[in-house]
Amino acid sequence: LIETEIAKQLNVSRGPVREAFRILESEGLLENRPGHGTFVHQPTERDIREVYSLRCLLEEEAFRLAAQRRTEEDLARLESTLQALFKAARENDHAQVRDLDVMLHRQIWEIADHHRLCNALNGLLTQVRMYVGVQTLTYSDLPAGISDHQILLEALRTQDIDLGLQMIRKHLGLAAEMVLDYYKKASSQ
Repeated sequence: LIETEIAKQLNVSRGPVREAFRILESEGLLENRPGHGTFVHQPTERDIREVYSLRCLLEEEAFRLAAQRRTEEDLARLESTLQALFKAARENDHAQVRDLDVMLHRQIWEIADHHRLCNALNGLLTQVRMYVGVQTLTYSDLPAGISDHQILLEALRTQDIDLGLQMIRKHLGLAAEMVLDYYKKASSQ
């Protein structure tokens, strides 16, 4: 990516483009290679596995806390998001599915009411959104692909922590493998 060309295309000075590059680099989307330039980061297998393993650990703790703290109002809000998620899936609206999937998880993080845990998860948010976007594109049956969320919400409702943790591990483990397969296929073409 060439800073001056992007600035010219956007009709802005190089300062905002440089700042945008810095932000995107901090989020793991760009790489600055001194002497070579700035490039779009291509996730490695290690990158993907690290994001998913860290996300799994953090989401397990978020679920434990949320199961203890959730209110009927929280459950109603999650149910509303889940219904919107399934509606978007039936309509094959991949972008809306991605956004609602991430929103549902973030709502659970917020119910957990653990600021540092939320901050850590939010630090992964850009990569999470990117990988969830990849997942939604790879599902042959989008409603079936997101069905784990229904079980996760039921585990939260019944405060079945073991079932919730099992679903998080299953859901994120399968997701990681789907994303890895996608990038392996993309890099071999």
